[in-house]
Amino acid sequence: HHDEGAYSAYNLEVEMGKRLSKGHPLVDLFDQLLLDLFNMASGYILQNGQRVSWNVWPVDPEGVDIEEWEAHADKWFNS
Repeated sequence: HHDEGAYSAYNLEVEMGKRLSKGHPLVDLFDQLLLDLFNMASGYILQNGQRVSWNVWPVDPEGVDIEEWEAHADKWFNS
């Protein structure tokens, strides 16, 4: 929570748009099925025109071990 030591505060808001067709009937049917199931379970928050908002309160950034990060990035890039 921002009163408990958050480094900064952000508000993220998105507005849902119309689902785009992939041009393949089976894929489009599957996409619509997943969207319908999610909407039924979540109170229809992903309907066209619906806005969804989040408040984000990150903590202080940590130092980075550059060698460890580079090794990790290289491992995943080349795997």
